[in-house]
Amino acid sequence: MVIDEQTGTIVWQPTANQIGDTTVSVQVTDIYGAYNVQEFTIHVKKLYWELFGKILEQVRQLPPETKITKIEIQE
Repeated sequence: MVIDEQTGTIVWQPTANQIGDTTVSVQVTDIYGAYNVQEFTIHVKKLYWELFGKILEQVRQLPPETKITKIEIQE
């Protein structure tokens, strides 16, 4: 899991052994030492894990300038 320091965007690619609930705690601190913590849970389903792998393969083949704005998964 990586947090972009400039944008705050969190990027995470779960592995097959991370199926289920993962609790994430993010702490930010300003230059004065004040901080805040936010906690959330990500639920990874096996079905989505397999689909994610297929989508990721296709996305990696797109030109670098391609911007994906939405992916919808219908069960």
